[in-house]
Amino acid sequence: MSVFNCQIYNTLLRNYAFTFGPRVGFAYQPFGGAHGTVIRGAYGRYIYPIPVRNTLKNIQQNTPFTAGYSQSYVSAAQAPDSLPNYLLRMPQTVVLGTNSSSTVNSSTANSLLPGSFSPFFQMNPDNPPDFVTQVNFTVEQQFKDNSALRVTWLWSHGTNLDQEYTFNSHPNNFIWEMQTGTIPPTGGASTIGTNQYASTATGPYDKVTWPSGAVWDQKTGWSNDNALQVNYQRLFHSGLAYQIFYVWSKPFRVGGNYFRDGTIAPAENYLTSQANVSTMTPAWGTVITPNSLPAAPAGTLSYMSWHALDRWENYTVDAAIPKQHIMFNAVYDLPFGRGKRFLGNANRCLNEVVGGFQIAGDGSFVSQDFAVSASNWGSTNPLKMYKHAAPITDCRSGVCHQAYLWWNGYIAPTLIAGNSCASGANLIYGLASNYQPYQTPIDTDCVKTDAQYAHYNSNYVNITLPGGTPTAIGYTAGSGGSNPYSHTVLNGPLNYAADLSVFNVFPITEKTNLRFNADAFNAFKHQGWLNPSTSDGTEQLTSSYNSGRVIQLTLRLSF
Repeated sequence: MSVFNCQIYNTLLRNYAFTFGPRVGFAYQPFGGAHGTVIRGAYGRYIYPIPVRNTLKNIQQNTPFTAGYSQSYVSAAQAPDSLPNYLLRMPQTVVLGTNSSSTVNSSTANSLLPGSFSPFFQMNPDNPPDFVTQVNFTVEQQFKDNSALRVTWLWSHGTNLDQEYTFNSHPNNFIWEMQTGTIPPTGGASTIGTNQYASTATGPYDKVTWPSGAVWDQKTGWSNDNALQVNYQRLFHSGLAYQIFYVWSKPFRVGGNYFRDGTIAPAENYLTSQANVSTMTPAWGTVITPNSLPAAPAGTLSYMSWHALDRWENYTVDAAIPKQHIMFNAVYDLPFGRGKRFLGNANRCLNEVVGGFQIAGDGSFVSQDFAVSASNWGSTNPLKMYKHAAPITDCRSGVCHQAYLWWNGYIAPTLIAGNSCASGANLIYGLASNYQPYQTPIDTDCVKTDAQYAHYNSNYVNITLPGGTPTAIGYTAGSGGSNPYSHTVLNGPLNYAADLSVFNVFPITEKTNLRFNADAFNAFKHQGWLNPSTSDGTEQLTSSYNSGRVIQLTLRLSF
C-alpha cells in the first residue's frame, strides 16, 4: 500500500492569507492613584513580510534564470586531453579578439560542467511570513519634580526567520576519509558527468545534478531576547530637561540575516564515531573531544535538517546587539541675560548678545561582545579576561606599539619574547610568565630539529585508511557546534560618545530670525576601544572606535 500526502497550491508558494496577530494591553493604578504609580502590560503578535533580498533577488540571479558558460584551457576538466595546464603543453589556438568568437558553445556539455552552475536558491513552498511575539510589563512612578521613572521587562520571540540549508555542501577531506575509507578524487583523474567527478564526488546527494553551492531556503530560524529597560525622564522645568535610558539585553538568534549567519550544514559534514571506517592517531599532540552531534528525531531522513541540529550548529548570542546600552539627552537654558542669574539687569543690546542661549547634548555608553575563534583542536585552558590590566608591546609588524592582552587568546610560542622558541625582534613583549592560551593547535612543538616541527602551529593528525599506511592530514570535526568554543561570546570594551550644541535665535523682525549654532560631535574626543582579536586576544590601539571631534558653526536666516 502506498500513502501520498498531496498539497495543491494555486501559486508557486503557499498563500498565508489568514494570519492572526492579536494584541492586548492593560493599565492599572494601585493605591487608588494616590502615589502616581501605574502598572502597564501588553501582549502582541506582529507579522513581517518576506524580505525581497532573500527571495526574488536570489531567484532572478540563479539557475534556471541565469547560467554561466565558459571555456578554460588551463582547467583539466575542460582541456581536450583532461589534463591540467594544457596551454603549457600545446600551441595556443584561440586569440582573444581574433578568433575567439563562438569559442564558448552553450550547446556542448563541455561548456557547462557538472557543478559549475549553482542552483543557489530553491525556496520551500511552505514559506510563511515572519512572526514576532512580544510581552512587556512596565511599572511607572511619577515624582513631584516633574519627573518619572519607568522600568520595563520586554520579552521577544521571533519565528519563521530565513535560513539557508546547504544540503549538498561537502565534508572536509579528513571527515570524508574517516567515514568512507577512501581518498577524495582530484580533477584530472576523474571523468566529467560521473560520480567520480572531483567537484561533485564528495557531496552527500546526487553527485552530478546538485553542486556544492546548492541552497534550500526555509523558514526555520528563530530568535529570543530578554531585555530590561529603565527610563528616567524630567520634563522641562526651571530651564532644564533630560532623559536617561538604560537597556540590558540578552539576544539569541538563528537565521534572519541572509547568508551571513544561521546557515545549516547537513549532518554528513560532521565527524561521527559510529560511521568511521578509517582510524585517526593524534601523533603530534592532544586532540580535544568534539561536541557530540545531536540525535535526529525518529523518521528523519539523511537529506533533512532538524531543530536540534540547527540549534547545535547556530544558536548563540547575537554579538551585534549591545548587552548594555546607556543613552541620554538634555537641554539647558544658560543662566545669562535679563532675568537670569548672571547679567540679570542687562540692557536690551547686551541681552540680545548674551541672553537666550541654550545648550543641548546627547550621548551614549555602549558595550561590545565578540565570539572567540573556534578553529583549533589542541589542549585547552580556562578563559581569562584581563581587559586593560595586561599591557603589552606588540612588535610583530616590525613597528613596536602599545597594546593590551584583553583575554587569553592563542599567541604562537615563536612570537612571545622570552620563550625558548622565539627569535628575532618582531615579537610580543610583556606577556605574563603564567600566560596560558584558552586553546592551542594540536601541535605546538617548535623545536626545529624535531621531526614533529613539520606540523608546528597546525592541527594535523595521522589517518590510516583500511589497508593503508598512516598519512598526515588536517584535522577538524566539522563546522557549526562541533568545537567546544563554537558558541563562546565574551564582553569587549565599553565605549562612550557625546555631542554638544550651543545655539540661540536672534529675532530681527517679526518674521525674520537668525539662528546661530555651535555643534561639537564627539565633543570630548573619546577615541574608544575596538574589540580585541577573536583569536590571539590582543587589543590593538592603532585604530579607534569613534571618529575624531568635529566642530560645526552655522548661521541660518529664516524669513
